[in-house]
Amino acid sequence: KKVLVEFVSANPTGPMHMGNARGGALGDCLAAVLDWAGYSVSREFYINDYGNQIEKFATSLDVRYQQHFLGEDAVELPEDAYHGADIRELAEAFIAETGEQYKDADPKERKKALVEFSLPRNIQNMHEAMEKYRIYYDTWFYESSIHKDGEVRETIEALTDRTLRMTSLSAATAPPPTLPPTSPITGTNSCFAATTRPLTSGEPTTTAMSPACRVLWTLWELAETSWMSFSCSSSN
Repeated sequence: KKVLVEFVSANPTGPMHMGNARGGALGDCLAAVLDWAGYSVSREFYINDYGNQIEKFATSLDVRYQQHFLGEDAVELPEDAYHGADIRELAEAFIAETGEQYKDADPKERKKALVEFSLPRNIQNMHEAMEKYRIYYDTWFYESSIHKDGEVRETIEALTDRTLRMTSLSAATAPPPTLPPTSPITGTNSCFAATTRPLTSGEPTTTAMSPACRVLWTLWELAETSWMSFSCSSSN
């Protein structure tokens, strides 16, 4: 039997910390025990190199880059940006290598160059840290790869199509889930679309859901009807 043990998977936008060390010890010990028990074990480090944290990483680097030329007070570092000294060090290293090449460049182009310069260095540091810890992975999996290959888009499209079919099936075979008659669906931070219209009794909640929430709802319905099962057991 095959087992995939994914552990540590630290955020590649900054230095590793003691919490990562704890996860490394636990994950590697678990993998070793499973290996001793006869399983075919694969150790994986999942690199979160896509999404919001990379956007924040790019913004943080860009601000430090601009501050080098314009001064600390000229460009404010957002409160939710990365404020660690490592960001400034990476920006300075980038400047040392490229000079003023990107000083007047388009912000998007400059951010892209900063990330392409900095991210591999952070990931290399994680490689070296794990090796010092005597932890060796079979796979360093990049989250960005599934976006580049189109796997995420294809999955969302498939689930969206299944959502439409499941909604129709639910309406034909069972009473749909409902909310209290007077419960308004409000706010853009919820899973539901922003609206002040209250749901009426018996109205399927999926009609007011955002696409992302409809995907999650579909997964729940599939599991509920035994069409999909989730298990922590090892796969063959």
